[in-house]
Amino acid sequence: MQKIKLVQLSAVACALAVNPPAHADNIFVSNFGDTTIEKFDTNGQATSLPTSSLHGPTGLAVNSFGQLFIADDDTDAFGNDKSRVMRFDIASGNLEVFISQGFDFPAGLACNADFLCVGNLGNNSITVFNFATGTVTNIFPTGINQPTGLAFGADGNLYVANFSGNSIEKFTVSGGVLNTNGTTFASSGLNAPYCLAFDKNCDLYVSNNGNNTIEKLDSAGNDLGVFANSGLNAPVGLAFDRGGNLYVANNGNNTIEKFAFSGGALSTNGTTFASSGLNLPGYIAVQPPPLPIPLNIQLSDTNAVLTWTNISTVFSLQRASAVAGPYTNVPGAFSPYESAITGKAMFFRLMSN
Repeated sequence: MQKIKLVQLSAVACALAVNPPAHADNIFVSNFGDTTIEKFDTNGQATSLPTSSLHGPTGLAVNSFGQLFIADDDTDAFGNDKSRVMRFDIASGNLEVFISQGFDFPAGLACNADFLCVGNLGNNSITVFNFATGTVTNIFPTGINQPTGLAFGADGNLYVANFSGNSIEKFTVSGGVLNTNGTTFASSGLNAPYCLAFDKNCDLYVSNNGNNTIEKLDSAGNDLGVFANSGLNAPVGLAFDRGGNLYVANNGNNTIEKFAFSGGALSTNGTTFASSGLNLPGYIAVQPPPLPIPLNIQLSDTNAVLTWTNISTVFSLQRASAVAGPYTNVPGAFSPYESAITGKAMFFRLMSN
């Protein structure tokens, strides 16, 4: 739950944004072997998610609103593709279909504030969901060959690992529009590259499934050499947590390897972080810290105007005459929303749907 407190005194209105509470990092792993998803705490303790309705979970991505997106590969008895992207609310445990069209053996998945992108292995395409418009489009860029890993960089651009092409393609984003024509970002040092992860310095780490290594590239695509080559066995997913630690899923021996960040540097020697609850582990996603509340308030004559941005989720506006509630939904409230200043206190909060 995200709250905004609006205090009305005569013709003065003030808004106090309350950030969501901090949380410990949650690490999610999709199991190719038994179609489950495991959640690990920072100590490596595993909990199985209630995801019995999944058929073939592959790619994972988590947004800052506590929503886990899951690429779920499925084909019915007649050979028809029934793949979809599911959305799992981490707090409530609710699992629902988010996108049900445009997929052909979905694998790698990435999301940011603007887009949710899925790599399709069946037809070498990328399915793009636009959060602002709610539209789904499929692009078939030249140079895509088994897009197993996708990641958005700090520059807002999309990077795609070509498993069979031994390259990484870059798709620029400008003015909220994803360019459908990619360019080769890197090809050196890659051997069946599976997944991608950026560190805090915008260096890119690549899991080389073909030779059991992690390759490191700088932000310009220059090959910085092998980062790690021990403790890896058919590496697939990889992800960084907030502390800068790197986690790698070893599909070949059912373990998660952790490369610790300490003393300002990332260790090249990994240790086994987890081995329970794993069955051919695939993709990894780490829950990012929650975002501050996206709300602004301005005065317009005798009204207070509330505005907010629906970033990767949709909010419902609620109000009450006391801070403790009870709160009720404001019917038909969309941003911008105007509330008359009456001299009485009124409290508002945003609830993510």
